[in-house]
Amino acid sequence: MLSVLPGVAPALGRELERAGLAANPQVPDDAEELALTVPATPAALGVLAGLRTAVAAHAVLTSPAPRPTGLLATEVTRAFADVLALVARQRPRVRFTALRLEAAGSHTPQMQRLASELAAVAGLEVDPDDGDLLVRVRRASHGPGWEALVRTTPRPLATRAWRTERYPGALNATIAAAVVDELGVGESDRFADVMCGSGTIVIERLARGGAGRCSPST
Repeated sequence: MLSVLPGVAPALGRELERAGLAANPQVPDDAEELALTVPATPAALGVLAGLRTAVAAHAVLTSPAPRPTGLLATEVTRAFADVLALVARQRPRVRFTALRLEAAGSHTPQMQRLASELAAVAGLEVDPDDGDLLVRVRRASHGPGWEALVRTTPRPLATRAWRTERYPGALNATIAAAVVDELGVGESDRFADVMCGSGTIVIERLARGGAGRCSPST
């Protein structure tokens, strides 16, 4: 499952096509989630981790049980462990530090139990504020039961390593990547970002490949 900002879904669809992955063609432009099936391999996970127009990527675990604690069934916790093992194989130097569970009623005993037992599977503590192994629990999108969305990276995909300072009013990087995609990319481009501010669009343009000339203009 990929989360995406409203209006960015078309650009994400094109990015997925370039990466050799297919999304649901019926997803509307204002969609905030795209469901897709990818092979359970480090290479496929690496492709998802490199997406520039998605906010985050999640593995989806489901349980048909009427209560969220059904997500603690053996087959679900085994799948959770498999997801973590796959992430570790794809990014061996990256380690999660704590688990954070997001859910309606996350303070209730059953949700706290769920967080505690999932954290135990991961070999982590629970940190409801700063945990970077994010697990979102909600009612199943289709049919009865519950689902847990496990973010496959410690930080959202929208977080850029180059952004080291909080710049007031800086453009969201996934939107900048979508703007670049809408404009099209060519090696002979002359690309200028007028009133560039933090330079996000220029950086996202360069991330797509070389250009004849690419510069900010303030």
